[in-house]
Amino acid sequence: MKLTTLMSTLGVLYLGAADAPVAVAKGYPSPSKMVNVVPETMGLGGSWGSEPTPSGISYRLIYLNNCKPNGCVINPGFENSQTNTSSILDLRANIAAFEYSDAVWEEVVQCVRDTFAPFNLTITDQDPCGGQTSNCTVNHWESVVAGDPEEAGWPPWIGGESADVCGIVHNSITFAFANAFGPDVVSICWTVSRELAHSWGLDYQLLREDPMTYLEGSSLPGGFKRFQNQNAQCGEFEGQPRVCNCGGTTQNSFQEIMGIFGAGGPTPPEVSFDDLTNGQQVEPGFIVRTTIVDDSGISSATLLIDSQTVRTLTNPPYVFNAPATLREGTHRVTVTAVDALGTSGSASVDVNIGPPCETPADCAGQGENYTCVGGRCVPGKGAPGGLGADCMDNSECYSGQCATAGEDRYCVEPCEVGGSDCPSSFQCLDAGGTGVCWPGGGDDSSGGCSTSTGNGAMTSSLALGALLGVLFAGRRRRRARA
Repeated sequence: MKLTTLMSTLGVLYLGAADAPVAVAKGYPSPSKMVNVVPETMGLGGSWGSEPTPSGISYRLIYLNNCKPNGCVINPGFENSQTNTSSILDLRANIAAFEYSDAVWEEVVQCVRDTFAPFNLTITDQDPCGGQTSNCTVNHWESVVAGDPEEAGWPPWIGGESADVCGIVHNSITFAFANAFGPDVVSICWTVSRELAHSWGLDYQLLREDPMTYLEGSSLPGGFKRFQNQNAQCGEFEGQPRVCNCGGTTQNSFQEIMGIFGAGGPTPPEVSFDDLTNGQQVEPGFIVRTTIVDDSGISSATLLIDSQTVRTLTNPPYVFNAPATLREGTHRVTVTAVDALGTSGSASVDVNIGPPCETPADCAGQGENYTCVGGRCVPGKGAPGGLGADCMDNSECYSGQCATAGEDRYCVEPCEVGGSDCPSSFQCLDAGGTGVCWPGGGDDSSGGCSTSTGNGAMTSSLALGALLGVLFAGRRRRRARA
């Protein structure tokens, strides 16, 4: 038995567990999911029931169906991926095949795999039933990632559909109408993940980084959304929390799914050194620049030298300065990163410290256009991201520091105010208690602070480049958004 609730708002009829992407853009409010089914327990051949622990679920397979090459047919009926029937359909649905390239499809599949990686689930795009609907016995959840909502009998602003109960909808078929989004991997992946989780009893929540949200944007790499291990208020609209479908006012999507399926294999952050290599000759105070990649986002990165913690950073760029007091000899440099889910990953190199440089000529062996700053060999003029290079944010500079004064923005290197650390044509200016080499000045001996340079007015209130990169997100034309 199925109980369907309908809602009419501003002349727009919403039905089913409707996610209405374009509704916001047209000025309509996005509906909450509206299909409520009476829980029944009728075995795994397609049933509704409550499964609170991993032991209650005997299958962990998700099938992503792109309906290639000729489309697919889903019939109304009891919820059952084995027979291609769905309880939220009122008519026979002829779904057109995923209309984008194989490369886009592979990105979507990988994104869904990354999203569910923390959990004991298997993601496949191969039909576990082998195209059969009469004698399939393989239990699985199915996400139809193709077509347009009109093909299933829904209005054009519907982005995804799922049956919804406070519990598990076994062998459910959910819909993510990919052809309505354009080749937008982020939005398609977001919709697939959310609709699948709806069929496991998860509600909407007000957390941008989580798939269980209507809120656009994400601070995670690539703008992707991943299930977050934190309590978030339930609700669809920002500033409008509500009671969750299963009670309470908050939901932890990560723990909810973990409680159903258990943990999968961890995916640790990938850490790499941008410049350092094993056996490299470095100077005291050398810079450690790293690239850290993780789909869940990075919680922290820590530099250790010879197993001793030097510094921990919680925001990018992950650029460190080794202590200037390190003695000559070989040192083990390690950077350990922890992602938002608590999984750690690290990388190490061994470097050698020799005598400090005194002139730019001492750095000739380090690379082209290297110069000497305070006994350290660093990229100088003419080197990408080198000292004095134009920059817009910290990530563009070898030192990890982009400083600004007025309209001028340059990559800088730390120096001792009043000393002679900076090379010719640079001077050491006081940037709020920290010295930086700034373009201007005569020779190596003129390293004191100055109130002006050849570039115009300059004062000791020079602002260090803790500049935030401004992201200009272009909008794709699409008929639906997650």
